[in-house]
Amino acid sequence: MGWTCSYVAGNVMDRMAEQSFQQSGNQNIYIYKGNWFMWETSRREYEDGSITGSICQFIEDPRGKTRIFARRVGGFRIDSVTGKIKGGYGITELA
Repeated sequence: MGWTCSYVAGNVMDRMAEQSFQQSGNQNIYIYKGNWFMWETSRREYEDGSITGSICQFIEDPRGKTRIFARRVGGFRIDSVTGKIKGGYGITELA
């Protein structure tokens, strides 16, 4: 079972997914200042219909291996009424 959000916030999230897909071929991975980031929505449902989530940055294995890791670097919030995104790491430029 999923969660609900406002119509406005949902449309903004759809635009974020479209922009991410155009940049990376994935709906939740985007490029900002030459770095790759991933955004994920929270499972929490808010009464006002807003959407929140986490932002992770992809980093190379510090041991020099070929693995790639993602570390959480921040979060974001999509306002349920205005659709304005609050957050860092270029997330606001996706919508």
